[in-house]
Amino acid sequence: MDSVSVDGGILVCSKCQAVIDTGLSIIAGPAVAVAKIQKAVGAVEQSGGEYTVDCDKLANLPDVNFVLGGHSFKLTPNEYILKETDSKGAVCISAFVGKQWSLFVLGDVFLRVYYSVFDLGNGRIGFAKSLPPLLTQ
Repeated sequence: MDSVSVDGGILVCSKCQAVIDTGLSIIAGPAVAVAKIQKAVGAVEQSGGEYTVDCDKLANLPDVNFVLGGHSFKLTPNEYILKETDSKGAVCISAFVGKQWSLFVLGDVFLRVYYSVFDLGNGRIGFAKSLPPLLTQ
């Protein structure tokens, strides 16, 4: 992966290692790099290690940009913030999780937005913007 940045200005990492994992529901990455993302998006750590943001500020949060093979893949706040409801109301949880790893693992949060094609014969992966789900009645 060429780089990860927040809002086009805050460089989180350059020449980072990354894998694609269809079995992971979040985006995990090196703890130091993910801490930069959490700070840049205004996420606050809660007990249990989850990071949350104020749901009322969702529209004003920055985009997070992944550059792979020279191509930019942007995630908007509506794509990287998981909205849930608990007994107190809406909770907005950051889908970024810091781990003691040296690489990023791009899971379902990324793969819901970008369709992926695994070309094992040529050792490459292709991405394209996913279409929105069809509404049925």
